[in-house]
Amino acid sequence: MKQNSDFILDLIADLKGKSEQGYRDFAMRMIPTQQQVLGVRTPDMRNIIKIGYPQIKGLSFQDFFGLMLALKATGIFECIQISHEFIAKNTPFRKKLSVTQINGLLTGLDNWASVDSFAGYVSGPAWIDHQISTEDIMNWSSQENVWIRRLAIVSCVPLNRGSKSEIWKRDITLTLCKDHLTDREAIIHKGISWALRSLVKDHREAVVEFLDENIDSVKAFVRKEVLHKIHTGRKY
Repeated sequence: MKQNSDFILDLIADLKGKSEQGYRDFAMRMIPTQQQVLGVRTPDMRNIIKIGYPQIKGLSFQDFFGLMLALKATGIFECIQISHEFIAKNTPFRKKLSVTQINGLLTGLDNWASVDSFAGYVSGPAWIDHQISTEDIMNWSSQENVWIRRLAIVSCVPLNRGSKSEIWKRDITLTLCKDHLTDREAIIHKGISWALRSLVKDHREAVVEFLDENIDSVKAFVRKEVLHKIHTGRKY
């Protein structure tokens, strides 16, 4: 089995071999970030993940955790995204993570794509499995860092899959959304839209009531997206 440093060097070399300047320019416009963007298309990243994961899935918990931290420390956008995918693939590892370790993995979350993949692959599932608590999520939601605030909100999206019989999930989602209706950052309101839309399937009436009760506070585009989801099942 390769040393972590060798694995990362090979991974970066593979990513650079698939990078495209045109796609890099596009990605940097769509996903503003302080991380280095190589410009690798999703199908190519998926193939690199498919080849790379078998090389590391046998690592011990500590070695795997160290590798994920090292991938994030590269400061490369694609490496950060891949680390989230690796964690999702390694379910036994993900289920052993403590809240302290999850907080340690927040490195590099300075853009919506990385935040949303972390929510979908790491923090949302960890919340479902009670590795992190609602109190931890609420703590994130009060942070000065806008991306950690967004993470708290969009972590509700995986939480709400199949939540019809679990009213607490609906209630905490609505609470988080309401708490941030006056937030200055547009990216937070986009997160609110997504969180509310994640409730539509199982809690449609509660979402309509939320929109009506907060008609003067919900951003117009959020209301439009959520109502469109309610009426058509689609965002747009």
